[in-house]
Amino acid sequence: MTRTNSSMLITANEGASGAWPPEVGPLKRDGKRLVDAAGRTWFGRGLTMFLLYARYLRGESIQRQLEWCREVGANYLRIFGPVPCPPWDQEWAFYQTLVLDQAKLRAFANALANVGLRMEWVPICGPWPLQSSRLYLDSSYSSIAGCWNAFIECTNEPGQSGTYHGDLHQLIDGIDRRGVLSATGAAWLLGPPNYDTYAKCHWLDYGTPHTQRDGHYAHDGKECLEWRDGGEGAPGQPNIPGSGCPEWDDEPRRIDENPTPALNPDKIPGWGDMSPAQQQEWMLDEVLSHYATSGLFAGASLLHIDSGKFGLDPPPSGWQDRVCREVAKLWAWFPADTSYGQYSRPGFGPFPIEWQQDVDSLVNHAYCQWVGDVGYGVNCVPPAGWRPVAKSGFEIVEYGPRPFIFKARRL
Repeated sequence: MTRTNSSMLITANEGASGAWPPEVGPLKRDGKRLVDAAGRTWFGRGLTMFLLYARYLRGESIQRQLEWCREVGANYLRIFGPVPCPPWDQEWAFYQTLVLDQAKLRAFANALANVGLRMEWVPICGPWPLQSSRLYLDSSYSSIAGCWNAFIECTNEPGQSGTYHGDLHQLIDGIDRRGVLSATGAAWLLGPPNYDTYAKCHWLDYGTPHTQRDGHYAHDGKECLEWRDGGEGAPGQPNIPGSGCPEWDDEPRRIDENPTPALNPDKIPGWGDMSPAQQQEWMLDEVLSHYATSGLFAGASLLHIDSGKFGLDPPPSGWQDRVCREVAKLWAWFPADTSYGQYSRPGFGPFPIEWQQDVDSLVNHAYCQWVGDVGYGVNCVPPAGWRPVAKSGFEIVEYGPRPFIFKARRL
């Protein structure tokens, strides 16, 4: 499909998205969403900045990083507590002890607040013993209680050998969370009997699934919808109950300075004949497909950049920087309420465009969320030259940052 049937079509601004307003004031949970004091739905625009606090602790200025994060549209940063060495480099050996200077962590949170950023603090990032982990988690809550801009994600990817792998209830239950919006940190289903449903893994204020980083990447922001509202179980098994809380696209596939496609190049038509520049454009479309799905279905969308692992902003005008600025256009384009609209896809619900399986998408996924009579849609990594064609009863009224990301209207 390469044409549009709307003579009124307009295209989203391809330039800078303009000044981003600073974050101000606390949020609260309202069912499946987070809202501000006026009751408006909040959508998170996140960046990995794991070791930014470690840099702050050793006296480095973090002003450049904060300015860059604000410039590219982030409204919260994901920050790690102490990390084990190895696997982290010995440069960070000073930061592998579970001793917390509460005044310094609070000052760091306030430094982010002063530039209009929220902080997602992840205190337990190593295979620490239960008792010392509980003490550090409790101390973290004491440190940032009352900080309007703070979240706590209790653990990072629990269950892996290099992370916390004790029981999450033993770690979290009984800790006074002091009103701080919190997530368990469970990144995927951890298994029976206690963690085999989305609701069992994410029983606090919001959830942080880590979506697939393989050939499903272009469409797997939709996993956040399944975590929130429930999804299909394994073949022959019952459906998996949803968490009922906001679900964030918390750490998707990493954006490296020297990129590779998530989809197997053998499945990309003409990959071997493309120039390096053409391959980069294809990979950018793949990235934007992913972030369009998290814009449609998640409560927050985080850019997991390689430089941010080490608390640094990326090289100017490099790949990471470019991707962040392109994704920012998506952040500006989707209304915050989009993920709470009416769901549709080809063959289900009011899907507004003509679409054929194995023809119109290289990964066979397309979606549209309706907010009233306006639908926001994406056709994930279509073939070159593809444009949406509206079905009878619908109209395409606007392209997003790419023509395969679109806005439709019911006639």
